[in-house]
Amino acid sequence: MDWALVVFRSALLSCAILALVAATQFDIAASAEAVWNHNLTTDEIVGAREVAAMHQADCLAVKAKTTEYPASCYRDPPTQRGLPSEKAIENIRWFVTTITVLLIVLFSVVVLGVRMGREN
Repeated sequence: MDWALVVFRSALLSCAILALVAATQFDIAASAEAVWNHNLTTDEIVGAREVAAMHQADCLAVKAKTTEYPASCYRDPPTQRGLPSEKAIENIRWFVTTITVLLIVLFSVVVLGVRMGREN
């Protein structure tokens, strides 16, 4: 078996594997949504939850002293929908890197295939 044919087949297989990885491993829709919505980072989420927990503890302390529950205590705790922003940006970076490598390998496969076709 010719070395060019071995390289061609292995590069074609790696194209299929890279396409599969790019399609399945990076949640691009959720990542784009998180970046678009300016989602909080993981540290900001933790900080917001700590602030909400301290606020809830203060409200419970006030409730223990009086018979009324202050109206400001009815706030909902902060929620985070989607990915944290740093995870979303990391997903997008790795997706772009994988697609770039895929395009380079695919271009190499086409060039090698054309070259092998001309030699025969």
